[in-house]
Amino acid sequence: MKKLFYFASAALLLAACSDDNETPDGPTPPPAPVPENFEVISFEPAEGMIAIDGEPVTLGTIEVVGGMAGGTHANCFWAKPYAELFGDPDGVMGLTIDVPLFSDAAGAVWFGSYYCDCSGWGSVMDSWGGFALSQNSDMTSATFDYANQFSVYAPGGANSTKTFAMAYCNGMMGGEYSNPVIDFVPAREVDHLYMAAATMAYTFYTHSTSAPKDRTCGYTVIGSADGEETGRVDVKLVEAGEVVDDWVKVDLSALGRVDRITFEPMGFNPNADMDPAYFCIDEIALVKE
Repeated sequence: MKKLFYFASAALLLAACSDDNETPDGPTPPPAPVPENFEVISFEPAEGMIAIDGEPVTLGTIEVVGGMAGGTHANCFWAKPYAELFGDPDGVMGLTIDVPLFSDAAGAVWFGSYYCDCSGWGSVMDSWGGFALSQNSDMTSATFDYANQFSVYAPGGANSTKTFAMAYCNGMMGGEYSNPVIDFVPAREVDHLYMAAATMAYTFYTHSTSAPKDRTCGYTVIGSADGEETGRVDVKLVEAGEVVDDWVKVDLSALGRVDRITFEPMGFNPNADMDPAYFCIDEIALVKE
């Protein structure tokens, strides 16, 4: 598998002095430039996002086939187009792909994704999990349905970006990457990232009659290295039924050096509860080496 990955380096932070800011000894000298300590993954295709086939990631209109989740979605990228090239046509449930799907150009950090056409059940019904990419935002929808399964409940991407990673915990399908997984090759220190609720979460807890009104929940970010867990960080995106309406900066420095981080539902069980297990991540800051 050809693996490429690009890290968008953050700009240097420079502080300039003001002529009006004087001390008894004269103007205050400017502070020394402080270099930014992080390499930031922001998912923008223009910054060199690369798919598993080595070609640049392209967002476009995708179609989800079959069932309640069927529909079309603009400005998205997901695993389905790569299933015929890299998937298993003889999967138990039909054509299946379960791989690290995309990275940036340096090939050092990979985002896993899962897709199955479920034809093994007798008819095609697209099912996905792990990570996709999107540029869709919806904070006004008044109906809980899958028309918003690729939308963030925020004005856009974190820190005024356009593109973010859409995540779905599809634990029922059983693939390695059917739940969101990020692989680091080699291991890295992740200082922080940003997380946001999905529009699906907002419409569920706000408009669905099936939603528990007092639910407090989110996701647990789990770090590991060489198969051993390094730590956990809990992130609440719903508090007593109220959904966080913007991006949350999540400090992951306590995880230390990791070669994998995974995301698991916290406060609900998507295999037993009706709660939609969708969320979004963006602006992953890696400690420079």
